[in-house]
Amino acid sequence: MKRAIQDLARFSDERLFREISEGAEHLVENISRLDAAARTLSETDDRLTAAILGAFAAEESAKVLILLDVVRCPKNRSKEKTRTLSYFYNHVGKYIYAEACRWQPARFQDTIDYVESDREPYYLDGPCGSDWIFRNDIEQLREQRLYVDFVREIAEDSEPFWVAPSERFPLYEHSLFRYTTPPSVNLVATLHRAKVTKVPGLRVVAEIWRPFEPTPETSVDELISMNRRTLETFQNRGILDENRPQTEGYTYLDEWPFPLWSLEVGKNKDSSILKELRSKRKRFYPE
Repeated sequence: MKRAIQDLARFSDERLFREISEGAEHLVENISRLDAAARTLSETDDRLTAAILGAFAAEESAKVLILLDVVRCPKNRSKEKTRTLSYFYNHVGKYIYAEACRWQPARFQDTIDYVESDREPYYLDGPCGSDWIFRNDIEQLREQRLYVDFVREIAEDSEPFWVAPSERFPLYEHSLFRYTTPPSVNLVATLHRAKVTKVPGLRVVAEIWRPFEPTPETSVDELISMNRRTLETFQNRGILDENRPQTEGYTYLDEWPFPLWSLEVGKNKDSSILKELRSKRKRFYPE
């Protein structure tokens, strides 16, 4: 079988909504299973395995948010839709989508800054700011949490050494505490419960969100207003369960982040960055 997720970018709206609705159903089922297993293992003090399963649940929830961003993307922006769908298989892209649910931006520029920071392939850090070169945190922490590997530091003169999975490498949740469900998992559960992922809901999402193209100065108040308008439209059109109180169970809907379809979210692939950082480090430590 071949991966075909980017085919969604060329589908008609009705087929797009049907396919996304079906995919979201499968994803939510998998997310629920992973999150429940993580909580169970956390209760037995197997925090490392719980954190791994929780990280997988967060990645799967990010896939739902990516699919919904394709629906929120203006209809004539096929390039942006195709690029957004490419993050479905991209660990850095998925992590950023999941982590966006933790951010508290005052405006869209803050979101842009968070994204740019998280996608850097390398960076300098240490007590003096230029002591060592580090790989992208998302990739490095994910691999150190999951795999045994024989590695070396990025400095040219470093000696290789073994690394093994450890609770010292927290990804998605702090290892000093018991597992807690990631915000992206809670948000996706809310969106699914509110029927945002059903075909009628996706039609409303497209209608409301496609004209909304945030600029760097777009405030979080405007974002919250869009989220509440979405919920109100669902209520007015009878999409929500009639017997459920209007506010019950939809608390997290206010936390649906800014659309990221306009941004490069995957890891920055500029090959010159490492060379520049090595030169900067060498200037700082000429010996």
